[in-house]
Amino acid sequence: MNTNLNTVKGDAILWLRLSSEGLYPASRKPDPAVRNLALAILLRALRDVVASPKNTCFSEEFARWREDAVDWFFANSDYPGSYNWVRDILGIRSNQLQNWVRVYQRSSPTGRKEMLKRLRHVHMPH
Repeated sequence: MNTNLNTVKGDAILWLRLSSEGLYPASRKPDPAVRNLALAILLRALRDVVASPKNTCFSEEFARWREDAVDWFFANSDYPGSYNWVRDILGIRSNQLQNWVRVYQRSSPTGRKEMLKRLRHVHMPH
């Protein structure tokens, strides 16, 4: 019976530590696999924002993907896979990506091409 009590007590202490420090405390970096997942989610969202349909019959589907991706950048949630979660995992502290998406959405086709050229030269550490 003592063993069960120790296990329950140990689990409670672990739970308290997790709830007070969060899943990824500031003193510890996320696992590389989690960082790679977060980076993949971010890259997919960026691709969906800038995607152009190769075939006009898919333009409605591309428009929905683009709208969903833009909404993802501005959603106010912290669940795993959300923009805020990705930002936290990758250590992005500013709103530069959200600002970039806003400007991209408002730009002319020529302006968008120029923005994409500059974006190709940005490197994200992982």
